[in-house]
Formats: sequence, structure tokens, C-alpha cells
Amino acid sequence: MKKLLVCALALIMTLSLSAAFAADYSDVFTNFDQRDSWTQAVTIAFSDDGVLINGSGAAADGTVVYITAPGTYMLTGSCQNGRIEVEVPKEEKVQLVLGGLTLTCTESAPLYVISADKVSLSLIHI
Repeated sequence: MKKLLVCALALIMTLSLSAAFAADYSDVFTNFDQRDSWTQAVTIAFSDDGVLINGSGAAADGTVVYITAPGTYMLTGSCQNGRIEVEVPKEEKVQLVLGGLTLTCTESAPLYVISADKVSLSLIHI
């Protein structure tokens, strides 16, 4: 009888702890943040020689990319001295999907957000 009681109490405690630690992040992460389809994303490919952009909402000057429109941007490639600057209206959102991007910058942070409501980062393996 004691073993049964101890097992029952252990099971109840385990279930209670599981419920306590099951977090609901719906107030933090919106549907925009949780998207996992980037078929409509603007693609941005970095190299040490420059940046290739396919789509609208971003422009490049050398190896610096300026994102000026809300939306989703797929970033790939490698650059030893590049930067991404995000400057969209304060009520707009930007999703950056990093697909194996390797980016360093000698002058500043590789990612610099000037203004946006939210910038979400998604890491994917491509």
C-alpha cells in the first residue's frame, strides 16, 4: 500500500510540474514570428565582393544591406565585412531568415536595427 501511495504521489507531482513548466508564449510570439514558409521572401546573398538581392524592400551599397520595407528576407552567404541595417516604420515588422549566413563587420555590429516594431530572427539549415 505504501509503494502504491508513493508512486501515486510521484506521478501527481510529475504531472503538476509538467503543467507548471508548459509555457504559453502566444502573448510574446505572434503568427508572424512563427511562420516557417519563406516562399515569398526577398533573397539576399552575401559575398566578400558584394550582395545580390532578388526582390524589393532592400538595397545594397557594397556589402551593406539596407532593409527599408516590412516583410521577410532570406539571408545567405558569407562576408567578412558586411552589415544589415533595418529601418522600417516603427509599427512594421521584419523577419530575417538566416540560412547559413556568416557575417562579420569591422565597423559596427553585423545587424543594426534603427527602427521597427519587431525584428524576428529565424535560423534554418539549407
